[in-house]
Amino acid sequence: LITHDFTRRMALNHRRVVPAGRDGRLDSSFGELGRFALTLAQYEPLQVKHTNDTAIHLITLGLLTGRRTKEMKSMEWNWVNFDKRLITIPGEVAVQDGDVSTFEGTKNRRDFIIPMSRIIHTMFRHRAEQKLSARFVFPGRDRTGPITDMRSTLAHLIQQSKVKRIIPHDLRRTFGDISRRCRPDEYTTAESLGHTVNTVTAMYLSGLSLPEKRSLFQDISDHVSRSMPVEGLEVGGEKYSFSGQEDLE
Repeated sequence: LITHDFTRRMALNHRRVVPAGRDGRLDSSFGELGRFALTLAQYEPLQVKHTNDTAIHLITLGLLTGRRTKEMKSMEWNWVNFDKRLITIPGEVAVQDGDVSTFEGTKNRRDFIIPMSRIIHTMFRHRAEQKLSARFVFPGRDRTGPITDMRSTLAHLIQQSKVKRIIPHDLRRTFGDISRRCRPDEYTTAESLGHTVNTVTAMYLSGLSLPEKRSLFQDISDHVSRSMPVEGLEVGGEKYSFSGQEDLE
């Protein structure tokens, strides 16, 4: 029997399919990616009222880590370890009644560890100094809950950089494409995205070590940096290189 729940889930999955004729990601071979990244780096001259640091930093995080939108919006300071330069997204979260956050954990219910690349570490350090919220890394305008939307800022970036129309989840697709370019094997790409690979071959693989994962995430950040005609990203009025020379060990 086809249950109501089954048809509802099929409808949800159908809405996630990329429309025909739309690639659903930025071309990671420098041209389109470079224009978008450069516009992202020079967001201040856009002078649009909907553009703010929080949305810009959220888009940067999506491009450089490939995390799902809800995971990023819901990110809390107690997930961040500056000493080890790691962000741990919990696999399961017990949501309390009345909580402003509805995040229940990662899709596969496993903790996901993000090694901070240099630019992400700099960006998070800047946000920690601002401390707009004691709980949320990316708070909304009232600062009591997480940010609710970044689409208007993304739309302005698309317009200014003259790239194809993308949605927030396409940042994750673009990240996956860059990851494949940096490490051309499907298992590494799947791990970088937090996907579960249920194959016989995958059963014999130990997975990426933390140093290997850190190296991959930095290489992805470096790839984005190299795609730009001018290297660097503005954070709090100061310019930081995606690559940089900071020691991460």
